[in-house]
Amino acid sequence: MYLDRVLPPATTCPPASFQVRSGLEQNDLVDEVVSSIVWSERSWQPGRRIPWPVVLLGGLMAGLAWGIFARLWMRFISTDPEFTWSGTLFIVIGFGIAGLAQSGAYLGRRAGLRRPRMTVLRVFTFAGLLPLGMAAGGPMFPTVVLAPLALTHTEWSRRTRLLVGAIALLPVLAIAGILFGDLSTLRAGAGFLWFLVVYAGIVWAARFTLAPQPDGWRAPRAARIGAVAALTLALCFEALFLFGAKA
Repeated sequence: MYLDRVLPPATTCPPASFQVRSGLEQNDLVDEVVSSIVWSERSWQPGRRIPWPVVLLGGLMAGLAWGIFARLWMRFISTDPEFTWSGTLFIVIGFGIAGLAQSGAYLGRRAGLRRPRMTVLRVFTFAGLLPLGMAAGGPMFPTVVLAPLALTHTEWSRRTRLLVGAIALLPVLAIAGILFGDLSTLRAGAGFLWFLVVYAGIVWAARFTLAPQPDGWRAPRAARIGAVAALTLALCFEALFLFGAKA
């Protein structure tokens, strides 16, 4: 009897903090979970800091290794496997430059650079991605740029992120069509999975340059209009690549 007076009556209803969220809140929760998987600000927060020369060297070596990995993929899917040393070195060094640049972007975020300095740094680190868009890598460069934007810019509306993500997937679909059209099913399937791993690594690294800075800044209206125009142009080029100019 004493316990009845002290303890609150049992209830079958959970506290309000544990109740199921509304549809809108559930959508927000999904966005938070997805973003935490692909992107976390804690990835560059101070902790047991690795010295900056080691970070830069690690980025360079990782880029070179990823370039070799990508070159082996090209050899695997090629129907005419004749490569030159100059072309191989160009690809591997290009990946090395990209890796070095993205490690620099990581260091800038880790140091908490203010927007003006970080923006200048990001311009240079974005330029470090450009070798990945040369020659045979050109058709996939929109994916390298747009996929990190869609994954990391959680302040955008869901519709915008889905649109950007859909455009980013167009080259992937085109490559899949080419592989399965030219190779046997087994070899094409293995080549496509290998291709996904290669570009998943590139997108993961590019996020250090292309992710937003967590300072609440919002681009001016003119810049947003320019971004929409650039996105529309990218969509046109991707459609041209997918369907080709049949004359």
